[in-house]
Amino acid sequence: MLTNVFMVIPSLALLIILSAYLPYRGIVTQSLIVSATAWPWTARAVRSQTMSLRNQEFVNLSRISGISTIRILKEDIAANMFSYVFMVYILQFNGTILASVGLEFLGLGPTRGISLGLILQNAVNWNALHLGMWWWIIIPGLLLTFLIVSLYFINTGLDEVFNPRLREM
Repeated sequence: MLTNVFMVIPSLALLIILSAYLPYRGIVTQSLIVSATAWPWTARAVRSQTMSLRNQEFVNLSRISGISTIRILKEDIAANMFSYVFMVYILQFNGTILASVGLEFLGLGPTRGISLGLILQNAVNWNALHLGMWWWIIIPGLLLTFLIVSLYFINTGLDEVFNPRLREM
């Protein structure tokens, strides 16, 4: 029920409100704010995958064999969930990158240091595109795009490795 409550809260609005009213905006604060809104989808997906594994025949066989619950969780459930959790983590990492860049672009991220969001914000604030300095917008945008696409390709490749239905014979 707690997961469902967090899922209906609009995450972007919550991120903006929390970031706007905090007196200090550092990297740790930003990561805590972004992670506070990113976990419900992962929790629901992992729970559903765990529930489907719970009803598999090899888990029932382990139960019938008298293996302890901790050992079933460790050897049957967790071993089969590792690849799924790792791939969901990569997808969530994409989402958190985009959320943090969005907060930095709006001026609600860390104010010290250099990041793609701050570069894009400064480019908009200084009218870089109107002044003909296109590289202030294009290069960070391309870097962000290449980062997200490369993580997506890694996720797709891992899905082909871990999912036996996608393997080519």
